[in-house]
Amino acid sequence: MKTLSRLFLIVLLLANVGFMAMVSLHVVKGPSGTAVVAKTNLTLVDSYIDVTSWKDADKDIHAAFVSRVNAAGKSYLLSHVGQTGVSQAPAPSPKVLPNISASINAGSPNVTPAKSVEAVKSAAETVKKETVKTVEKVTEPAQKSIFPDH
Repeated sequence: MKTLSRLFLIVLLLANVGFMAMVSLHVVKGPSGTAVVAKTNLTLVDSYIDVTSWKDADKDIHAAFVSRVNAAGKSYLLSHVGQTGVSQAPAPSPKVLPNISASINAGSPNVTPAKSVEAVKSAAETVKKETVKTVEKVTEPAQKSIFPDH
């Protein structure tokens, strides 16, 4: 009886581990292999996804899943599917590039190249400080209403 109860507990433990894996992971089968990608929510939907026959439209329909695959570094699973029009940046016009370089060379007031790495770091630090001030200014009334004693 003791052995039977231990066996039951082991089977129950393994079933729970399997169930948690099923609700928290996508098993994705692509033409270049199979991989496991974490889900955003615990759900039984889309536990196994075969993307070998996906077309461009499928990538647009399942945009949240595609972003999860890319965030997990497994974009090679979707490499056989063409890029969508939304995710592709438009190629710069050949007429625009000479205008930008001419503006930089002419010293246009709207386009100024960075003088040095220190100048860029200083500008970034200034932006960071201004952002913190703005956030504090915006959140201060909410903090006072939530914590009136402070």
